[in-house]
Amino acid sequence: LLIDNLSSGSTTFDIKGLYIKTKDTIIRNDIEQLYENLDDLPFPDRELLYQDSKYFQSNIAKSIFTARGCPYRCSYCHNGSLNEIFKNKGRVYRCRSPYNVIQEINEIKNRYKLPFILFGEDVFAGVQIEWIKEFTERFSGIKIPYNISIRSENVTTEIARFLKKSGCYSASLAIEHGNCEYRKKYLCRYMTNESLIESIRMLISEGIKVTTPTMFGFPFTSVEDDLDTLRLVCKANPTTAGATIFQPYPGLPLTEVCINSGLLEK
Repeated sequence: LLIDNLSSGSTTFDIKGLYIKTKDTIIRNDIEQLYENLDDLPFPDRELLYQDSKYFQSNIAKSIFTARGCPYRCSYCHNGSLNEIFKNKGRVYRCRSPYNVIQEINEIKNRYKLPFILFGEDVFAGVQIEWIKEFTERFSGIKIPYNISIRSENVTTEIARFLKKSGCYSASLAIEHGNCEYRKKYLCRYMTNESLIESIRMLISEGIKVTTPTMFGFPFTSVEDDLDTLRLVCKANPTTAGATIFQPYPGLPLTEVCINSGLLEK
């Protein structure tokens, strides 16, 4: 709609979802309802990107999304702000059907080299037991290894078993911070250290490689707190571990905590 209006010279001021800065003000239009049935949407036109790139045509992993949105509200993540923006605009977390996902996989596989799949959503749709059961059955003839993102709350022995059976090679399961009370109070992450360790154990016991992202530089933390994070990672014993530094981007709930506490200027 935006491109059509720009091409025809029509106004863009009333298009939902747009913020428009004029000389005197900022026009904040209402947000569209979230699209519910993701199976109705066409697959991405990868040819636009791949046709002139031998790199993307080559034998590299390719991304597919099984879901949109995130049902969680971690204070350091953009999803918390997005969930607030789309409040009362429909279900935030929406999944495609296994059949629809398999269709896209087959389309990519038939046109390009596809040695590995990166499922790019924040929470893999396969954390729902009926979804992963159907996916496992439909994916049985394809058997391309894949990577997912998952949370400890979603891991059960049954889920882990079906993930492995369907071809899951690796999973990212974030620890973020080693102190349980800090995670609850400041990060809005309510899992226990014990559940983090156990969920990682269940995945690894099925032969799934696990990486555990963590984060440093959170407000009100010390070097000893960071060492607690390191100790928890060592105790959980993932396949690999990673670390990033907290970035107080505007609009994040944790950024507001930093501003209100005088740690940052607005």
